[in-house]
Amino acid sequence: MLSHALKSSPFFVTSVLYFTMYDSIHTPSTVAVVTKVLPIASLIMFVLFTDVATKFSRGILLGLVVSGVGDYFMVYKETSFVEGVLAFAIAQIIYAMTFGLTPIKPLSLMFCLLSASAMYVYLYPGLHGKYVVLIGLYNILIYGMVWRAMSRCRLFEGDWTWGQLLCVIGSVSFTISDFVIGVDKFRHDVTIPYINVIVMATYYLAQFLITMSVTDCVTTKEITKKTK
Repeated sequence: MLSHALKSSPFFVTSVLYFTMYDSIHTPSTVAVVTKVLPIASLIMFVLFTDVATKFSRGILLGLVVSGVGDYFMVYKETSFVEGVLAFAIAQIIYAMTFGLTPIKPLSLMFCLLSASAMYVYLYPGLHGKYVVLIGLYNILIYGMVWRAMSRCRLFEGDWTWGQLLCVIGSVSFTISDFVIGVDKFRHDVTIPYINVIVMATYYLAQFLITMSVTDCVTTKEITKKTK
């Protein structure tokens, strides 16, 4: 546990750095890119130093790398918003596949479909042109990721791990971040105070919790060694 805390400390340091410097880096620049991506880079290093031997950990690692690319585009969102959405769409696919495509869990699927529909209906009045389809598809993908995270965590069946639960909480936090981004961009009749803080706090929390799920792989291997 102490080892994981030490390896994750750069994430907290770089996250604090980002929020501390936000007022001076709110305009697109190389410094803004580096400052925004550093917390994700620290999570990438966490996975590299924790476990890269399992397919699950490598999937999380790849998702973080693609998310970092998405962060780059989102710094320049005035001209590269579509590219940012596409990068994060790929990240959602990677995470969903990493979480596994079974079991189906119809109730979780129904919950995610209803949530995705509600989000899309709320944003729809502000959507136009290519965004009608793009945001609709992204909505499906991110809630597909939430569905897969929920499906692998059998909380009410007593068959779950902390890593699985962290994935669920992280995936939901991801949707909150993206929903607020959507409201800011497409619902100009709605004003959300401290919007940038909310977006980045929920986003960094999401990526942190999803990343911490790789510790399950380490725990499983340690238990396996002890039982041999």
